[in-house]
Amino acid sequence: MDMSDSAGTKDDLKESPTEAVTQDVVGFPGTVILMMKTQIGLGVLSIPTAFDSLGIVPGIICLCVIAAVTTWSDYVIGSFKLNHREIYGIDDAAGLMFGTIGRGALSVIFCLCECSR
Repeated sequence: MDMSDSAGTKDDLKESPTEAVTQDVVGFPGTVILMMKTQIGLGVLSIPTAFDSLGIVPGIICLCVIAAVTTWSDYVIGSFKLNHREIYGIDDAAGLMFGTIGRGALSVIFCLCECSR
């Protein structure tokens, strides 16, 4: 699969079925959809309960504040990703900030947290 084209097609996947699809083939439209999915999926099912306990006006204020924080964090993550295209996850970011030891320590912490569930 040619990785110079940022948007993968079905034909690309048919040509190389053993090659794993990586995050860099999502493309700009796919990235926008994934970021919107993150914003919408943060708590859309809990909105009725929040409005029931807070009331309509404080509920709308809280909803707008959470939307602003989510939009700002998406902007920061997007800017970071544009500057560091080799980073695909938290472990890669830890490796960038703290080196190999930080990446290993964070991996162990994630494994311990997942095992404790």
